[in-house]
Amino acid sequence: MDKTEIPYGQPIFREVQRLRHGFLWITVVVLAVLSWQMILERRLTHWPSDFSQATKISLICAWIFFGIVMPLFMVFCRIITEIRSDGIYVRCIPFERRYLHIPFTDFKRYEIRTCHLLYEFGGFDSQEGFSGQAYNFGGDVGIQFNMLDGRQIMIGTHRSDEFVKVLHSICDKTRQT
Repeated sequence: MDKTEIPYGQPIFREVQRLRHGFLWITVVVLAVLSWQMILERRLTHWPSDFSQATKISLICAWIFFGIVMPLFMVFCRIITEIRSDGIYVRCIPFERRYLHIPFTDFKRYEIRTCHLLYEFGGFDSQEGFSGQAYNFGGDVGIQFNMLDGRQIMIGTHRSDEFVKVLHSICDKTRQT
C-alpha cells in the first residue's frame, strides 16, 4: 500500500461521498446564519462603545470560522473511491493530498458489511480505530478488506453491489493471469 499523487488509467468504478448528515448541516447553517447576522448587525449599527478591541477581534474570528470556513469545509469535504486496473484508490479531501493505493495483491479477502462508524472507528471520514482504518462519510455499509499484514480497511459505499461486482471481475482476472 502506498500513497500516490495521481492514479493512472481510467477508473472502472468511481464513487464520491459527501457529508450528508442532516444534524451536522443544520448545526453549521445555524451557526453560519447567526455569525453573519451578528457581524452585519454590528457593522450596520456600529460597534458599541463598551466593546473592547479584544471583543471585536474575537467576534470577527468567530464570524470567519463559523460563517465562512465551516460552510466551505462542509461543501468541499468528500471521499473519492476509485477502482482501476492496478488497484483501489481512496482519498479523503481535504485531509489527504494523495490517494491511498491498495493493490489487488495486498488483500486476501473482502466482504460487504454493516458497521457502526462511531463505535468501531471513532467517527466519520478517514479514521484509524479499534477495528482498523475506515474511509466513510455516512451510512453503515461498506467493503471491509482483510489485508495480508493483518490490518483491516473499511471503505464506505452507497453502491456496495456494484463495487463488489467490479472487484469480483477484476480479482478473477488478476488471479487467472
